[in-house]
Amino acid sequence: MALDALSLRASVGCAALGLWVCVAPATAATMPEFPSPATTPVAQIRAQFEASASVDAIDEAFHAAKLMEVDKGKVGASGCRAHADALDRAARHAPLSLGVWYFKVRCAEALGGAAARDASENALAAVLRDMLAGVPPDDGQTPIPIGTVIDGNALLDASGETVTYSYVDLDNIANGIIWRTGLRDQVSGRERNLSFELVQSRLRLIRNPEASRSPYIRILALQQSAKAFRDASMTTGSVQTTLGALDEEPVEKRAARIKQLAAVDDMSAAIVLADYCFARPKAGCTMTAVDDLLSFAEKGHAAPMVLLAYAYTKVEGIKHDEEAAKALMQGAAKKEGVGAAFQAYFELDRLNTYDASTFRRWAHGQLSAAADGGDALAAGMALRLAGMIAAFDVDAAKVQRYRQQVDKAGLGYFGARYALAVSARNKDGAATMRNAAAIAGMTTSGRLRAAVVSILAWAYETGDEPGVPADPVQALRWRTQAGMLGDIPSMRYVAWHYADQSAQPDSTRLAAEWFLSATQLSDTESMLDLAALMEDEPKGFPAGSSKQSVTLYQAIDQDMPTSKAGFTARRHLAKMLIDGRGIARDLPRAKAVLTKDAETGDAVAMVTLARALYAGKLGPRDADGAQQWAEKALAKADPGVATMIASDMFNGVGLASDRARAIDLWTKSAQAGNDVAWNDMGWELCTTPDAGARDPRKGLEAVQHVASAKARAGFVDTLAACQAAIAHFEDATASQARALAMLDPASDTAMRMRERLDMYKARRAYVQPVQEQPATQPGSPAMPAGKAGHSQ
Repeated sequence: MALDALSLRASVGCAALGLWVCVAPATAATMPEFPSPATTPVAQIRAQFEASASVDAIDEAFHAAKLMEVDKGKVGASGCRAHADALDRAARHAPLSLGVWYFKVRCAEALGGAAARDASENALAAVLRDMLAGVPPDDGQTPIPIGTVIDGNALLDASGETVTYSYVDLDNIANGIIWRTGLRDQVSGRERNLSFELVQSRLRLIRNPEASRSPYIRILALQQSAKAFRDASMTTGSVQTTLGALDEEPVEKRAARIKQLAAVDDMSAAIVLADYCFARPKAGCTMTAVDDLLSFAEKGHAAPMVLLAYAYTKVEGIKHDEEAAKALMQGAAKKEGVGAAFQAYFELDRLNTYDASTFRRWAHGQLSAAADGGDALAAGMALRLAGMIAAFDVDAAKVQRYRQQVDKAGLGYFGARYALAVSARNKDGAATMRNAAAIAGMTTSGRLRAAVVSILAWAYETGDEPGVPADPVQALRWRTQAGMLGDIPSMRYVAWHYADQSAQPDSTRLAAEWFLSATQLSDTESMLDLAALMEDEPKGFPAGSSKQSVTLYQAIDQDMPTSKAGFTARRHLAKMLIDGRGIARDLPRAKAVLTKDAETGDAVAMVTLARALYAGKLGPRDADGAQQWAEKALAKADPGVATMIASDMFNGVGLASDRARAIDLWTKSAQAGNDVAWNDMGWELCTTPDAGARDPRKGLEAVQHVASAKARAGFVDTLAACQAAIAHFEDATASQARALAMLDPASDTAMRMRERLDMYKARRAYVQPVQEQPATQPGSPAMPAGKAGHSQ
């Protein structure tokens, strides 16, 4: 059983979660009719269409246009007469369909209707202008949003150019389903690239207002679309798709698919094969891909030349030859322009290392010369290289000229990208945020937009960017946007945001939706978080949701038994067996699960087993057995594990009390780089309910190691508790206010911190309530950095 999105849904049971997102939103029964873009401004029609139309209208337009797309695009009078009503109806219901208006024009020509032809041509031109409005002329790097493939076909056919390649890029579906094409003018020989996004236009028509509260529907729709394209490619070969999904298939199936592609004399297949093989040298097909590309490069096609140049400079297992790569890039530049050719190369290279290699220096020189000659895309790429690599210094006058050049050409994001790189290099946090926000508001590729939004989210979350204080409201705003764009860490951040708001209506269900969104992208941590959320059958979930947790833990255990996730899942499963929650209580089985993992050397399993033995949760208390497992865990020399054991020993909860050793363990763990050890030592020494064990001055000294100006909220909370413990209440009040400023005010963590703030204002120190067992189970999901706070 493969633990992918499909098997996860089968394991968890989406409907069992009681989430609205488990049910596909209903579409409108009837479709509104709209005026023609030839007579009404397209912006007005678009606003009305997206406010009241449904995906049915897009489907109707697709089927009507498909009726006309017969005999390789030839349109005959008889077909136009037979399907006139369907075409007219589609034009009324989906007036923004480029395909419908394209065939309306063709039919008017076939039937000899001059007035109908003129009206349809006007509508076609208006829709085309609207479709391309704001899309940067960056040679296909920014996809054009379309409703259906038929719209893209209409644009390609209307161009009068020859399609040289066509494939669907499924390598990063979180950024969309991207259809990539190449065009060649048979007269001039010039080439260019176009790309289309195939799903977003449909998703905007989902009427359920809750569809926008998490990425789940979007991701599910993208996955289903990707599967449909992949299945069509495998069965008919009609449209090639990228091969990333092959990584999850058996070796024999991968080999068969690679052999199948290599046998096809088709540029699309050659590009798809190279895309897969060059990124996976261990697949053993790099030379097959090179041989496949060579025949098309020799015929003068730009895309294969760029891929080969990349192979000769970067791909493992292929002899590097910079001179050959330079010749290939010059050949590609003659076909599609210097800026376009080098943009394609560096999209493959991704500038993952910022070194000024000889090839990059040469490339920068080529781009600068082309930019000076009027190539705006070359100016953009010259700026990009200069921004990323400090050694490519460009004088201020030239930077200004290039920025003006790209702005005038509609490529402004290149100038903003340069400014972002420079401000980040200069550690100018405020400028970095301004530049990143500017790019986030521009029309660019989904990958670039997701990247800059993630920069913004991280900066406001941590406050680590110079000049940018931590701001939980801004952090959540950008994390939400990044999560909607497919960033998994942001999805988990937003999920934990809602999980920490138990007083807010529907917060737990929202947390589940965001965790479920990440699980659709096969994020193991989110799978575990979702299961942990359901363990206690929280409010808003149907009775019995804890059983779903058990099912998921068992699935993770089965699929990845030796991974960190497998060990974590089994610890949770053992806890549920002890408590009899979601599964019948079975102490011998729980003990066997924990003992087996402890015996294989998992230190956290050892700690969990020690705690359970000491607390008598597996039968009569076994303090000696608990101590033996704790010693074995400490022998692993893991600072994090030692920190957990120190807390147990200090409190005498989880293990026999040994405060001197606890302090020694904390100190050594902290000195080994574990900041949590300083924090936990400070917290316990300042707030322990045992007055005889309290040592607030030593605790304050410990926490001051980590409670700096950039410390996370939990550490500053500890600092405040220690200041209050030595009666420095004014300092405690200021520190607690600083900690609260880092948190969402509606969170449970903030609520607890406000209670302590009130105590400090009343000149009272905080003391923990007496615990009967450890407050935190090892391996339980932890709040993300910046959201951390004490659970007391």
